[in-house]
Amino acid sequence: VLIDRRHGFAKILSDEDPRLLTVYFRSLKNHQNDGLIVADPRKASDIRESYAQVKSFVTPPTEFGVCKSKLPKYGPKYSVHEGPSCSGGGWDPVEGGGFFAYTRKQPGLKPVSWCNNEKHWTQLIVDKERCPKEWQGLKWVQGGTFWTAVGSQGFCVGTRASDEEMASFSRMLPQDDCSGASFDHNFAFSPAAELPKSPSVVVCVVKNTKSLSVEARLGGDSCEGEHMKVLARFAARRGSAAASGDKRFCVEGSSKGGDIIRPDKKCSKSKFSFAIPSEAATLAGSNQPQHRTICVVSDEINVGAACTSAPKGSIVFDAPSAADVGASLPWGDLGSAATAPLVLLVDEEVPCFGFLCPA
Repeated sequence: VLIDRRHGFAKILSDEDPRLLTVYFRSLKNHQNDGLIVADPRKASDIRESYAQVKSFVTPPTEFGVCKSKLPKYGPKYSVHEGPSCSGGGWDPVEGGGFFAYTRKQPGLKPVSWCNNEKHWTQLIVDKERCPKEWQGLKWVQGGTFWTAVGSQGFCVGTRASDEEMASFSRMLPQDDCSGASFDHNFAFSPAAELPKSPSVVVCVVKNTKSLSVEARLGGDSCEGEHMKVLARFAARRGSAAASGDKRFCVEGSSKGGDIIRPDKKCSKSKFSFAIPSEAATLAGSNQPQHRTICVVSDEINVGAACTSAPKGSIVFDAPSAADVGASLPWGDLGSAATAPLVLLVDEEVPCFGFLCPA
């Protein structure tokens, strides 16, 4: 299991995609701080299942786009394809024609296939997994299939059957009904719903080198920016996904500028909440510092040595380390009492140049 601790994501390295290891190493900004590899002898399918049991596994949908091209007669023709941009050569994007759907079969979703006619470069779109080999006296080949909620609203598919070969094709539009201009409305579908929030998060403590204020933020890349210095970055559980024994905290603005961390439910205007394991794990044989101490003194967040002299009663905790992340990973048949790990396992449908495809 390859873990990107900066962003809180993990992927499975297997013989199915050995190049992922190279992509992973190239994606890390700081190998020592951001990378973690955990050996897991189970089959990839069993690993996915154990993460799915604790709602820490996602397969993000793929982006699709609808394009159109002018015709001398019969109006524009349309094409649907994988990816957000059109190929050029007279093809232009349909306004609002981008959407997300799944390229793998998903429970509760139905297939939509686009079929290509290579004589006129037109498409027939059907709510089936396979394309017909012939329609309207023309030959059609499988272009691709995506899975979505057919029968819902958002996008429509209409088809025109004509005595003229070049006029016989389908169109897809970002509206509920595709009838008109001799097109019959066939069906409607809705794009893939937004993914649920991950139960794990990345929390970072940053110092504004200009104002000298210290803030707590959510998200790996939200910590980066002009005049921002990262003091600490660690994995945590979202407040709503806290385990029964976790230490729970909330974050709100400080009267001195910046942010302050308080015990959970003690914030009057909470920006976000997080939880960390109450028991710290250790890496046997490691000579590296295991944990980074974080504290709140005089309504200011401090990190490291400044916490050694924190007054009695101050908030002091050790940020989860690589060992804590590894110890949190799910193993075996966990049952309903299992807790979410400190990372989210991702299995993307299509390969991309980076460790994670752009959202």
